[in-house]
Amino acid sequence: MTRGGKLDNIPEREEKMRIRKASELGKLLRAQRKEQGLTQLQLAAMCNVGPRFIGELERGKPTVELEKALYVADMLGVRIEAES
Repeated sequence: MTRGGKLDNIPEREEKMRIRKASELGKLLRAQRKEQGLTQLQLAAMCNVGPRFIGELERGKPTVELEKALYVADMLGVRIEAES
């Protein structure tokens, strides 16, 4: 199911989306998780975080730990870039 720390079944696509709120990131990550057929519990286990963290992240809690959120996004194949 995982290869090199990431999930195997991630579809390749280059769709860009501007994220301005924690809730927007949460919706995106929830959609990716569901698209890959994972439960919150399964994703939490793969990312070595608690299921509560995944739930809070998907609900857009603005105070989740950024490093963990970025790791979950990476595991789901969500590429996050910053521009100035």
